[in-house]
Amino acid sequence: MGRNKIPDALKIARGTDQPCRMSGEVGVVPLTSVKAPKFLKGYAKKVYEQTAQQLCSCRILTALDLEQLSMYAINVGRAVEAEEKLSKEGAVVTVKTKQGSISAPSPWFKIQKESIAVATTIAQQFGLTPVSRVRIAQMLTPGKEKNEDPFAEFE
Repeated sequence: MGRNKIPDALKIARGTDQPCRMSGEVGVVPLTSVKAPKFLKGYAKKVYEQTAQQLCSCRILTALDLEQLSMYAINVGRAVEAEEKLSKEGAVVTVKTKQGSISAPSPWFKIQKESIAVATTIAQQFGLTPVSRVRIAQMLTPGKEKNEDPFAEFE
């Protein structure tokens, strides 16, 4: 099996793009600007536009990523909508049954929780979380030599 292959774009970013190391794959060109799809409304559209602008400025966003970015924006918008509903209606709802009234948690909690989980997963793929940004930064910076002693400076 071996290691996963490093994409040519990452080799170029690291500065290790020697011809013998390149796979010859056709690279995907980063986008410079993107408009939000028409089906996005409200806060989701705002999130899409802001995130797309940030990813374009970092030269990360490509045409292949637009659907994922849409899913990210939809889920962030849905989580914000759920929070607004929870703020207005409250965390507990009263449900009338044959036995009487029962207090139950609002169904918006589940919607909010699921939307946040999906949005966080997609955000990690784009490098939008602090941990994923650090991981990407470590990949892009040249590493120390394997033989170098990490405690040598303390002697």
